[in-house]
Amino acid sequence: MGRPLLRASDLRKKAETYLTPAEREEIVSKAREARLSFASFLRIAALGQPIHCVPVINGERWAELARTTANLNALAAKIHSGEIAYLPEQVLDELRDQVESVRRLLLGEPG
Repeated sequence: MGRPLLRASDLRKKAETYLTPAEREEIVSKAREARLSFASFLRIAALGQPIHCVPVINGERWAELARTTANLNALAAKIHSGEIAYLPEQVLDELRDQVESVRRLLLGEPG
């Protein structure tokens, strides 16, 4: 089964503009930096919404933290199953919250 149809009010209309090659390249470059499509970048910028550019290094650190978070989740599962009992659950929850807070900060989101 396919995706449900959008309401008429939610359909997008094409907007066209003329750009010099230099203008287009600058917008393309900024869109790439923000990891957005050309159209999404233009729409967000034109609507005055903030464009969050996550530095590459932050993305790499975020991926590293994902492994750490996976390990914390594995520890939590072992604690919940009773397999290990040497780490208080509250400590594990606090650690996971701290890691998630750092991940959000690295992505430019509120901590």
